Amino acid sequence: MLTQTNLWLSPGARQLVVSWSLFIAAIVGQAVVAYQFHPAIGFDAGAVHDALRHADDINLIGYFSQNINNLPILMLFDSLAGLFHTKSWFFFDVVSIVCVDLALLINVGTMTLVQRDNWRRLLWLETVFMTVFPWILVPYTDTVVMPVVALLLLAARLGY
Repeated sequence: MLTQTNLWLSPGARQLVVSWSLFIAAIVGQAVVAYQFHPAIGFDAGAVHDALRHADDINLIGYFSQNINNLPILMLFDSLAGLFHTKSWFFFDVVSIVCVDLALLINVGTMTLVQRDNWRRLLWLETVFMTVFPWILVPYTDTVVMPVVALLLLAARLGY
């Protein structure tokens, strides 16, 4: 595809095609990595996932009594599990990937509004960032909140 774009695209359009193609390839790479490695981990993400399967576990009740900051993500993940009829680690890895990539796209849009000339550079940086971002393997608040933060930055730029 990269060699064929030389024949029919101007240099600016060719750069767009290559940039977006690499961005999409990075998304596919994230999905492959998540599919291959989606680890079941412990800590907070493990407690949230375990609570989806065993809500009446006394240890989890104690955990969420002490760590109430994890209740909103538990409620969100419970809603998504009910909506999509799955509680697998891979599903929540995909949710993390969607949230991270959506935030990156919102950031590109925000950069377009802030300084139109730099959005292509940001797309390249984010594409590189996506290929080395290991947190997509851990479905947790750090990744799920990213679109909200990106939308807040966009809203601040728009003056809301």
